[in-house]
Amino acid sequence: MDKGKKFNKYINKQVDEKIENIINFFYKNVFPVNRFYIYPNIPWKKFGIARERFVFLQKEEHLLGFYDDTLFGSGKDGLAITTRGIYWKAIFADPEFRKFEQLCDMSIEYNNINRFFLIDNQKIYMNMLNKNDINNVVMFLKKTSHFFKGLELSFEEKNTFNKKTEQLFTDNNEYDIKKTDLNNAPKDILFILEFFDLDNTDNFINVRKNRNGFDSIEEAGEVLGLSPHEIILMGKNCFIGKYKSNCNSNDNDDEIKKTFKFGRRVVDY
Repeated sequence: MDKGKKFNKYINKQVDEKIENIINFFYKNVFPVNRFYIYPNIPWKKFGIARERFVFLQKEEHLLGFYDDTLFGSGKDGLAITTRGIYWKAIFADPEFRKFEQLCDMSIEYNNINRFFLIDNQKIYMNMLNKNDINNVVMFLKKTSHFFKGLELSFEEKNTFNKKTEQLFTDNNEYDIKKTDLNNAPKDILFILEFFDLDNTDNFINVRKNRNGFDSIEEAGEVLGLSPHEIILMGKNCFIGKYKSNCNSNDNDDEIKKTFKFGRRVVDY
């Protein structure tokens, strides 16, 4: 093996380990944050829109976290944290990017109209989050910056973890098109769907259990407090299957069990 390939293999291993560590940190210290998704549990169809509008990944980058700051969950605005830095876009604004090496002072401001944090007095809006969630996202960003700042990520080809990201993006196109069964989907799946958030997911699951499942999309939508128009939109991506009580026995656990595979290693939460 020549020196170049040997060096690339060494860097790839470093990147994989750092990504595994930062995801461990997220689930131990940050999770859950409404509308903030961590790799590999990214809504890839939604992120596909963000990737076209403001998240212009380079070949050496890996997506770590994605936040959607749109009212209806389109993914057009928000921010993405990668192994190289942070991308963001506010409504009616141009896309922005900052490398970790360029991140200096980060602080948070919050009022009744706008919620955002500051990087060197530049506003990064997070209007769909409360103050506590913004604090958690900034904590994750600071930790990620510490992990990846100064790491050389220039390879001859995409490293293995990036290939996994691309494969997930491809594979999950099918998942996004496939409709979600609202009667049997577990908490971690419901949570990433449009119209679900931290406040209503647990209540939805409790009502579903008490009723032994829903009889229609309309009934499920009413529990979420959706308007007729929103129920129609939800029906395009969801359906009502036959309720299986044995599939819902762990829906109310305080902690959502997560399993991620990094190569041959399995990290269990």
